[in-house]
Amino acid sequence: METWAGALWDRWVRHLAEAHHPQAEIRLESLRRPLSVFFRGVGGEAGRRFAVAERRIHEGRRTWRERLAGTGRLTELPHLTADELRLPAAIAHFPKRPLNRDLYFWLALLAAHFVPNGEPWWLANQRATAVALARYPAWQERYDRLVAASLALRPLPHQLPPVDAAVEEAIRAALRAPGSVRTFPASPRPPRPVMLWLMPQETDAAAARRRPPPTAKDGASSSAAAPIQTEATEDPGSQHGMLLAFRAESLLCWAEYVRVDRSLEDAEGDEAGRAAAQLERLALAEDSDPVASRVRMDLERPPAADADERLREGILLPEWDYRRGQYRPDHCRIDLPRDEAMPAPLPGQLRPLTQRLRAELERIRSERRPQAGQPEGDALDLDDWVRRHAELRSGCPVSAQPRYIDTPRTARDLSCLLLADVSLSTDAHADDAHRVIDVIRDALLVFTEAIEAAGDALAVAAFSSLGHAHVRYHRLKDFGERNGPAVRGRILALRPGDYTRLGAAIRHAADRLAATASRQKLLLVLTDGKPHDIDHYDGRYGIEDTRRALFECRRRGIRPFCVAIDREAADVLPYLFGHDGHVVVQRLGELAARLPRLYAELTQP
Repeated sequence: METWAGALWDRWVRHLAEAHHPQAEIRLESLRRPLSVFFRGVGGEAGRRFAVAERRIHEGRRTWRERLAGTGRLTELPHLTADELRLPAAIAHFPKRPLNRDLYFWLALLAAHFVPNGEPWWLANQRATAVALARYPAWQERYDRLVAASLALRPLPHQLPPVDAAVEEAIRAALRAPGSVRTFPASPRPPRPVMLWLMPQETDAAAARRRPPPTAKDGASSSAAAPIQTEATEDPGSQHGMLLAFRAESLLCWAEYVRVDRSLEDAEGDEAGRAAAQLERLALAEDSDPVASRVRMDLERPPAADADERLREGILLPEWDYRRGQYRPDHCRIDLPRDEAMPAPLPGQLRPLTQRLRAELERIRSERRPQAGQPEGDALDLDDWVRRHAELRSGCPVSAQPRYIDTPRTARDLSCLLLADVSLSTDAHADDAHRVIDVIRDALLVFTEAIEAAGDALAVAAFSSLGHAHVRYHRLKDFGERNGPAVRGRILALRPGDYTRLGAAIRHAADRLAATASRQKLLLVLTDGKPHDIDHYDGRYGIEDTRRALFECRRRGIRPFCVAIDREAADVLPYLFGHDGHVVVQRLGELAARLPRLYAELTQP
């Protein structure tokens, strides 16, 4: 009874303290695509991604309700990092959904004009607000509504101590008239978060030791749930001392370090996640107990001195460093393992689909297109006949002979290279019975069988990487090699491995395509994640290198096109491949049938 009454009291107090309107909640995931387009359309930095802001401890003054309920200290503050714009996972501040939605778009507009040049955060926000409203005056009405709604949720100055009241007055004046506040009152504590502004990236020195949580798979973007703030600490289990040194103040409380050694046999569940979500700060310490014999994790990163080291042998390729604005010559090495696999027949479950797609693509080889204005042909050119008749009636000289329409058989001159991502993320399950790598293997088998009916030159390759010195490029089918049991055996032998250094794989595939004599060249990239590798090839660095590699392809007359099988990867695809240079396959089971038909659409003359 006592526990039940306490839980009921806790829920009631928390509901009383939290200014939350669940019926009007807007989630970031539902706006990720339009926000990205809007951010770039108003001049935002194209390489910047959207991510979920981590929960932080904010030391601002709380209301008496929040102090009573023990809430209000953890908050998701919108802020900019070097590569990302981090926004709250959900916004439900206002009772009306349009206001919560407008707040997301206002923060994107503000971030597009925010220039972190070292000035105080409150001055930088005013400057960005003034510039944004001057460039887009249609936003003034929405901004005024947001200011009025947010001020209604802030504490009234006359209810605060004099020091905090002066700060609150300055914030209110800066929101109503951006740029009017040039000096900010000093205060021993930070003000209550301003929901219309981008807050400072770091709040205290301890935030510098915060570590990101592990991701579920290679290349995955931030999830909808906000990361937990963590800090590094010493392992109390290694500290020994006499009982005489004991002090009562050293007793642990809920917010301090508690040594919990979760064994590998623990059942998976959400209990640990729910418990951690209630902590203000999660302390992590290194244990002295060896576990390498039971768990193997590759978390090594090369030192900064090795990052610019040039390789000396093998197939060497450059890599684009956007920070320096120049290439790193001979920075990536391509390994060409010739995977020896047993020849294999086409799996029986794929034969009906393959036969149907082959019949659809066979007409590409024998396609006939009419050509008007020919001296000989199958039918009279009616346009030419009408023109000749008008010239005859007007007394103008008439051409010597009528023209005809001919439909000659046209020969296709096209080469295609299909490059598939087989990084470790493809080991995830697509459904209860199949993994992503299984779906990719089936798609490659069907694709090679179907494209053979079109008569085009085709090569198929797969890639993964483990640092810049080991980019594995698996040649599953070369140009000029006939499709058969040997090719099928190599495809069926594919296994997931390591990471996704997309830029280097694209450059080598482009070299293979450029060596062909075909007039048209198509590079199809099949991937389920973003560029990612262990040696700092993640975030904006990997995205900019991939974008540069795609630019090099277009400059060499090669058309790149991406087939993505992960919705989260779609955030950066317009920036990398263009709005008409990619497609996202929503259902993985449709990939095998979708890929050959997409090829037929892309290669129509």
